[in-house]
Amino acid sequence: ELLTQIIENFPDIHLDITYNNRGIVYQNMKEYAKSIEDFGIAINLKPDNHQAYFNRGTSYGFLLDHSKAIEDISEAIRIDPAASSIYYTGRAFSYVVLKDYNAAIKDLDISISMNNKDAEAFQLRGAAYMYLKDNLRAIDDYNNAIKLVPRFEEAYACLGIAYFNLQDYEKALDIFEKKQNPNQFK
Repeated sequence: ELLTQIIENFPDIHLDITYNNRGIVYQNMKEYAKSIEDFGIAINLKPDNHQAYFNRGTSYGFLLDHSKAIEDISEAIRIDPAASSIYYTGRAFSYVVLKDYNAAIKDLDISISMNNKDAEAFQLRGAAYMYLKDNLRAIDDYNNAIKLVPRFEEAYACLGIAYFNLQDYEKALDIFEKKQNPNQFK
C-alpha cells in the first residue's frame, strides 16, 4: 500500500526501483501476475535494470513458465554477468526443470565459482549430475552441500539415492537412516 502511494504521489522519484520493490512484495504474497506486471513497468522505465529482469524471471518460474524465466534471467546476466551468483542458480533451476542438465551444470559451475558457500547450488548441481547418471559427481556435490548445511535433509535424501544408484546399498541405507533420525546428522 505504501509503495502504491509513493507511485501515485511522487512521480519524480526513481519509479523503476519503486515498481521493482512493489513487484517483490507481490511476489512474496504469491501474486505472481501482479509482480510480473510491476517488474515489466520497472524494466520499461529502466531497460538495464538487471534486478527487475531477474525478479520477473523468478516470478515466471513460480508460475512454471521456465522458458520465460530463462529468457528474463538470461537478460539480467547479459546486463550484469557479475551481479550475483543467485542469477546463475535461478536460471539453472529452470534448466533442470526443462531437462537441460548440461546448461544447468554450466550455470552452477559459474554460480559456485562466485559463491562456494551456497549449499543450494551444490545440491542442485548434484541433482543435474544424477539426472545425467554421473552419481560420483552428484555424491561430491551432495557432500559439499551437507558440509555447508549439516541438516540439509534434501541433500541427504539425494545422497542416499545416488549411493543406491551405484548399488552401494549399505551406504544408502545408512544415509536414509540418518535422514530418519536428524539427531544423527553430523
